Amino acid sequence: MRRPVVPGVSPANVSFAGFTLVELVVVMVVLAILSVGTVRFIGDSSAGFADTVTRDRLASTARFALAELHASVKDALPGSPRTNGQCLEVIPVVSATQYFHIPTGSPAASFPALSPPVLPGAGARAAVAPVADVYALNAVGVISPQIAVSAPDGNNAVT
Repeated sequence: MRRPVVPGVSPANVSFAGFTLVELVVVMVVLAILSVGTVRFIGDSSAGFADTVTRDRLASTARFALAELHASVKDALPGSPRTNGQCLEVIPVVSATQYFHIPTGSPAASFPALSPPVLPGAGARAAVAPVADVYALNAVGVISPQIAVSAPDGNNAVT
């Protein structure tokens, strides 16, 4: 590079001021490369955060569904959970009690039992130690036709 000629000043005492065009272009290229890398890093970080939020929402929904499923199966009549296509089908237990004596030799119209803590509503059925297919409503001893339960001060009969 040539030194500039300044009248009245010795060429040895002249200093350069500023940058050359090549230096400016090199700096601009380096800054462009750094900015592209930085923008890409920030974009990937934002996408990772969005994916994490989506996965957390899905996991929360799955936890809720599993909790509901667990509660339904836990309160179901033993032997009643079954799959029906893509659905899980259960027979819920509304109330439970203990019986004093139950006829085993022949069908009976009623039997004495402790009064349940929650009296079942209309349309309730009784299941006594179900061991067969609980969905076969015509099977003897599995699930009864609709029942009536006497009040706690009554004779504690299930009819």
